[in-house]
Amino acid sequence: MRESLSIVLVDNEAAILDVMSAMLTSLGHKVVAQGKNGHEAVSLYKKHLPDILITDFDMPVMKGLDAAQIIKNQYPDAIIVICSGSMDEDALDSEGMKIVRVLPKPVSKERLRIFLEARIEDKKRQHSMSSQH
Repeated sequence: MRESLSIVLVDNEAAILDVMSAMLTSLGHKVVAQGKNGHEAVSLYKKHLPDILITDFDMPVMKGLDAAQIIKNQYPDAIIVICSGSMDEDALDSEGMKIVRVLPKPVSKERLRIFLEARIEDKKRQHSMSSQH
């Protein structure tokens, strides 16, 4: 059986939240909370401490990348995924955010499954490295 992740999902478009939530649930993961902007992403992350935060890049009030930076400052081991149709990981590298992953839009269920399996492996590596210290 594959590992189930707790996920906070943030996007300013309700239709995308619905579709992503349905895909995540069908893949065996639990969406513990949903938000519609970066400010909500930060507060929901602090409240739920999920395995993964999946957030849109471009949102009102606060962008996903700004939320990711705030969360990473307080929770360095946080696994954060930014969904974007226009940004790639090279752009994040230039922002000094190598620890954040980019999931290109549009997102298919199969791409999401593969992507999350890789994040589970990241989490396992992170845990084994921290238990060795």
